[in-house]
Amino acid sequence: MSSSLGESPTSASENIGDLAIEVAESPNPKYERIVAYFEYLKSDIKLVTRNTVKADILKIANDLSVELLLTQMNMNNSLLSNGEFFHIRCCAHIVNLVVQDGLRNTEQSVVKIRDSVKYVRGSQTRKQNFLECVSKVGLDRKRGLRQDVTTRWNSTFFMLDNALYYKKAFMHFQLCDSNYKSCPSLEEWVKIEKICGFLSLFYDVSNLFSGSSYPTYNLYFRPVVMCYSSLRQHQNSSDPYLKKMAELMLPKFEKYWSDFSMVLTIAVVFDPRYKLQFVDFFYKKLYGPNSRQFSSVKEKLFSLFEDYCKFYNDKFDIDKNENSTASGQNCDFTNADLMAVVEEFNSLDVKFGLSQQKSQLELYMEEKRLNVKSNLDILNYWKGSQFKYPHVACMARDILSIPITIVASKSVFSVGGRVLDQYRSSLKPSNAEAIICTRDWLFGKKGIKGEIPTNDLAEDCLNVDDEAHCGSSTT
Repeated sequence: MSSSLGESPTSASENIGDLAIEVAESPNPKYERIVAYFEYLKSDIKLVTRNTVKADILKIANDLSVELLLTQMNMNNSLLSNGEFFHIRCCAHIVNLVVQDGLRNTEQSVVKIRDSVKYVRGSQTRKQNFLECVSKVGLDRKRGLRQDVTTRWNSTFFMLDNALYYKKAFMHFQLCDSNYKSCPSLEEWVKIEKICGFLSLFYDVSNLFSGSSYPTYNLYFRPVVMCYSSLRQHQNSSDPYLKKMAELMLPKFEKYWSDFSMVLTIAVVFDPRYKLQFVDFFYKKLYGPNSRQFSSVKEKLFSLFEDYCKFYNDKFDIDKNENSTASGQNCDFTNADLMAVVEEFNSLDVKFGLSQQKSQLELYMEEKRLNVKSNLDILNYWKGSQFKYPHVACMARDILSIPITIVASKSVFSVGGRVLDQYRSSLKPSNAEAIICTRDWLFGKKGIKGEIPTNDLAEDCLNVDDEAHCGSSTT
């Protein structure tokens, strides 16, 4: 292994990431060789320290793989727009990173809630006394208190949300237990309510993105714009903590979505309830009329449509050779004068202003939008419109089928660890497969009806501790 790193990068193992990590974690790591190796592959590489080398290598290996695959596919002319929309980052992970930055500085009221939950849950007697207080104020005992994990913002949100529900019970418990000193004041309860309301928007967005029983690509633009607008508004908040949170979160948000993702913004155009007017409406609110951002989206949309027209021309348009053969069979003009008359007839389109025919995309845009409140199955809509707008339907099919998160796919692989645990590790492969498939069938069927929340999927998405592990999807 060391010889391959020391002698020639081209003779290294195919599994570059595992090879480099193995060297980095060995008792006598050759850090300089790792740096030299990756500098050979990617000249702008920056490995910071030995402590972060594993995360750096994983990130670089991912970027290198995407770059090499993109280059190879472009050489074969397999991608539209030269692969400009080939790679996007997992949107749920980005939301997670943004909120984690906002919770770096913890408000004292949040600390009091955390201490209160620890105090109540720390003793069975205190638990029973608190439940008696819950019953006295007429609240549901089954909801329960939840302790948060400081590195996972969604658990902090759940903790605050449940604590707000039991606000009266905590105040009553303070009167019953003289040792309980961490009950928030009325002003602090107001702060907690504001913080919880602020985080609820991002939690709802994470759950929306993490759905696995419906297309998510067309759902990106509206919630992300609302998050961006909320962050900008809270920058001028009268509450110092909310203002500080927004100031910490906004730079990370703009790092990934400064002008929003182009292809994700284009996706909302193929929702007949919104179309391009929806993008124009929000961009006017954010950037004013005739903004550069909206012009860029519109230009890229029509450019991508032209690429689709060229790509699918042979499939949907009448072949010129067949057309000329058919016309020769039906209209066998041999006289030159008669042919001249036919050409003159063809030129009438110019005189009547019919030469500039509108494209399918323009015709789709001019159609009346559907009711925004309508419950639309967008895939069925485009399936029914494939003969009316064939090129636009192909474009919508390709774009809307892309998942904007890797949450659902990651959860599939993590199921194995929950089936084959330390107490049940000798299952036959056929039995393990039956358990996993049965679970998928049952959850999938109920999930369509909305009986099972998406919290379990969101948990997988929000368990990200390092920005280097931010996932990606490809188009």
